[in-house]
Amino acid sequence: MTKLRAFIQGLLQARLSTYFIWQVLQLLVSLLSNIVLVRLLGATKLGELSYVMAYTAIFGVIAGIWLKDIVIKELVLYPENTLQILGSAWVISVGCSIMAYGICLGCYVVFGHFNTEQWHYIGIYGCMFFYTPLHVVYFYFDARKIPQKIAQINTLTTVFINTIKLLAAYYSSTDLYSFLVLNGLASASLPIAYFFLAHQQGISMIRWRFSVSIAKSLIRQSLPVFCAKILGILYLKVDQLILAQYTSFSDLGKYNAAVKLIEVWYFVPMLLFTSYYPSIIEAKKKNAVAFDTSMILLFKICFWCFYSVALIIAILSPFIGEILYGSTFGDIGYLLLGLSVCLLFVCLDTARNAFIYLHNLSYYMILINGISTLLNIGLNFLFVPQWGVSGAVLASVFSYTFSGLLSNSCFRSMRPIMVLIRQAWRQSLLFTRF
Repeated sequence: MTKLRAFIQGLLQARLSTYFIWQVLQLLVSLLSNIVLVRLLGATKLGELSYVMAYTAIFGVIAGIWLKDIVIKELVLYPENTLQILGSAWVISVGCSIMAYGICLGCYVVFGHFNTEQWHYIGIYGCMFFYTPLHVVYFYFDARKIPQKIAQINTLTTVFINTIKLLAAYYSSTDLYSFLVLNGLASASLPIAYFFLAHQQGISMIRWRFSVSIAKSLIRQSLPVFCAKILGILYLKVDQLILAQYTSFSDLGKYNAAVKLIEVWYFVPMLLFTSYYPSIIEAKKKNAVAFDTSMILLFKICFWCFYSVALIIAILSPFIGEILYGSTFGDIGYLLLGLSVCLLFVCLDTARNAFIYLHNLSYYMILINGISTLLNIGLNFLFVPQWGVSGAVLASVFSYTFSGLLSNSCFRSMRPIMVLIRQAWRQSLLFTRF
């Protein structure tokens, strides 16, 4: 049991920090507020809101969040250029936000089934693109390895924003215009908090400077990340857009409610990965056998986590929808059962990143994301017109299966991952010793 004990100790020491506690609080606040929000809005209004959020999310990537990883890297490597890097990233983000807003509205007019009311909803919700430039402050604190302040601010503003959202939904549950306006105004609290935090830390935006050379470098380095982000958001949101075209907003609302309950568990694989990754690095330095053993342990824990969550969902699925969301959502149990399968492949996908990073295979991730996105889009167009929300669940299961498991067989350098997963699966069924 030595390895299991070491893993648990690493989990406690690495993640049960102040930062992690704030993150969990933020997650719980979002979950509870989402449950209340669903009950207040009902299936149809939730479906309309889900469509607006899914559509704008695709164009929101353009607004500048794709700069994050490269900006953080540059801040770490060249701390003497901090003000120039922040200023350049801010200018790029401002330009991208304006462009994203225009493209978002224009594409709906040109390619969508134009509806004036929906267009207004998208216009109101899309205004939050203009908050993105102030998130550059977050990049600075992440680069300095002091994310506690950001986690605290995010949690407190999450409480404030969700409180306003619930009040707006309560007093205007039939009027999405008022809800979206109040939600947008409340969401401004986060970038405003970032602004004052930057001033407090001596990096006020007044001191930021724009550099053409740095801006060009950031854009050039970030283009692959931008492509990956676009593919990622399409992969996550395309099912909701297709559902809105072929089914009713009520069906989309029920589907979104089920998805939210499953996505709550997605923090588990990330917690496992970040906790155990340092141990895997040390094992890689020793020898190949130690590395393989560590990877099998991580995959085995992923399987056990999935078995536990799947069992909970299987037991509660017949009545959890009605208990949490009301009688209108009493029939989402089968959606929860189907979508829970995706959790396994999310776990495996996240865990295999340790192998990918340590063998310099990151370029395969873009290929896998691209293929998975095209597969997901194609399957949704094939299944949804025939089977509605059930088709969307099937498309998700098949595309996640490819992304998290079968894609490992497509590239020779990644095939050892399949061997490790197979061994972990067998051991997880036998409940062998660590």
